[in-house]
Amino acid sequence: MKILCIFILTLLLHFTLSAKVITSSTTKSSSGEGVGVTREEAINNAIIEAVGKLNGVNIDSVIRLNNLLLALIQMIKKLILKISMKSKS
Repeated sequence: MKILCIFILTLLLHFTLSAKVITSSTTKSSSGEGVGVTREEAINNAIIEAVGKLNGVNIDSVIRLNNLLLALIQMIKKLILKISMKSKS
C-alpha cells in the first residue's frame, strides 16, 4: 500500500510540476534610406524609414520635412558666413 501511495504521489508531482513553454518569434526585414548633415543623422533617418515601413506607418512626410529643415539650416549657415566675411573686410 505504501508503494502505491508513493507511486501515485510521484505521478501527481510529475504532472503538476511539468510545464510546457511555448514561444514564438518572427523576423522581419526592411530597408530605408536616410539623408542628413552628419552620418549619424542619415543613419537615424534610414532607421526611422525602415521601422515605419514595417509598422505600416507612412513617415515620408516627416523625412521630407526633416530634409527641408536641414537644407534651410545649411542655407542660413552659408548666409551667416557670407555676412561675417563681408563685415571683416
